[in-house]
Amino acid sequence: MRRCLSTSFSLVLALAVGGCGTAEISGISPAPAASPAAASSAATGSGTSVSASSAASSSQVAGIASAGDIGFELPPRWRQLSMTEFRAELVRFRESLTGPERATVDQGIESIDSGRTRIAAVGPTAGAAGSIVLSVDEGVDASLPEAAARLFKEQSPFIEPNGPTRATAIFLPIGPAVRLAETHEPPASAPGGIPSRTVQYVTRLRDGRTIWIMGTAAASDDTFEAVMQRVAESLATS
Repeated sequence: MRRCLSTSFSLVLALAVGGCGTAEISGISPAPAASPAAASSAATGSGTSVSASSAASSSQVAGIASAGDIGFELPPRWRQLSMTEFRAELVRFRESLTGPERATVDQGIESIDSGRTRIAAVGPTAGAAGSIVLSVDEGVDASLPEAAARLFKEQSPFIEPNGPTRATAIFLPIGPAVRLAETHEPPASAPGGIPSRTVQYVTRLRDGRTIWIMGTAAASDDTFEAVMQRVAESLATS
């Protein structure tokens, strides 16, 4: 059975390839609940890399997702999607949607076409397939607080966080950042859906670019925030 995660703005980008369709397009299954040792392995980026068949479907080196001069380390057994593959999944996914949900997917497609969305990756998490999406805005924000406020407001109008939103100012190797963690209930329009967990990071580079990276997994995966912390810490430019 397909397990559909709930949605929130760019999470709908993840929804087509993460919450609802990842297993179909990438041959991956939800991971079993992680043991403490497995959680530690995921958080440190050690463990099994993507399979040869998955790697063969991507032009990127296994274990690294990149676009232009920006990249990050993939969690074990994850793979990067090409933007062509990602866009095709969104187009397919939007066919069953109406109203604001379809409009949000259209925004996602536009974000790919404009070059704003640079990286999409999918892989197994505990409870459902997960996804990571990275977007770049150039010359839009005057400061990191302004960037974080703008991007965190870009949330879907048809979903609300399930519980408190945790926003934290942190420092990553790439520079200062703001981290936002939320869980969401599935919308009424997604029968059979499961609650989702989203972890977002916003950072602003010295050249004026704003990087927004968001990971999505099942809310039941309490190791995912540590996994995303490792991803965020690996963000780098060349």
